[in-house]
Amino acid sequence: MHPGNIGLLLLVPLALLFIFWSNLRVLKKLRRYYSDRNLEILLRVKPLVRPRLHEYFLLASLAFLAVALMRPQVLQRHSLQPPAAGADIEILLDLSRSMDAEDVKPSRLEQAKAAIVSLLRLLDKDRVGLMVFTTETRVAVPLTKDYAQILAILPTLSTDTLEEQGTDLAAALTFGAENLKENAQSALDPKFPSSFLVLVSDGEDTGQASVGVQAKQVRKDGIVLQSITSGTEQGGPIPIKDAQGLSHGFKKDSKGQTVITHADEKSMQAMATLGGGNGVSAAEGSGALKSLVDTQKKLLKARERELFEQEYTELYFVPLNLALLFVFLYFAI
Repeated sequence: MHPGNIGLLLLVPLALLFIFWSNLRVLKKLRRYYSDRNLEILLRVKPLVRPRLHEYFLLASLAFLAVALMRPQVLQRHSLQPPAAGADIEILLDLSRSMDAEDVKPSRLEQAKAAIVSLLRLLDKDRVGLMVFTTETRVAVPLTKDYAQILAILPTLSTDTLEEQGTDLAAALTFGAENLKENAQSALDPKFPSSFLVLVSDGEDTGQASVGVQAKQVRKDGIVLQSITSGTEQGGPIPIKDAQGLSHGFKKDSKGQTVITHADEKSMQAMATLGGGNGVSAAEGSGALKSLVDTQKKLLKARERELFEQEYTELYFVPLNLALLFVFLYFAI
């Protein structure tokens, strides 16, 4: 609809006024030549003040012509493809030795596990997978809607699960992104993403590759990176545990000094920002974790809107045909 042409409808009352005005002029002239009685008889046969039928046809044709020029339209929406039900979310859990630090109780790793459990409780209809990493990355649970599989395996994970030690965040992001490329239920779309990597770590990194560069690449691939930081900036020592999980002192450096590990929440949040997402601290609880889920839902809704094509069907020909019909009647009668 083009409301700019709505002023054309003013032609209808103007035309009506013009008809009355012209008839009154004719009536005024007739009074000069006819007596009141003769004029009354004449007007019974051929009324002038009241518009005649064919004049109504003219007014109707003008009205419908004005509507046609306004180009009425109807909006139709067509689905380009069926939207996927929910997101694809890969959780990357850090199992390096620093996650045994007890600057949060009972440990960073247990705090991270609790955050994952809380996150799963906030999700619905999303496919979630779990990966674990140090300097190597492994799939613990493939993408699934059965969150019970993840809940069942979490208690069994420890810093002894993977043989290699250290922390290579860039390699973990690369592995997670490649897994999503292969297994995502919807094509990866940088503009309207529906796949997410959730990095759960203390932020310490011993890898050689740039995490920031990899975070940007993940976003370019159509995946949003989010982070959950476990531990504190004040940090704490790394306990040395035996096979039964009992502590026997703390890790020391080459000079015999106790190693203090510090969580790097700022770097984790900066990494998430580069990856198009947001980061929170595990210590903030479910309220902060909900912000991650809210971001996911917001992006999913934007994607669903994009999957619909808007098309306008022109209807101007309907009032145009009616206008032509009344023009025909105007000349026919």
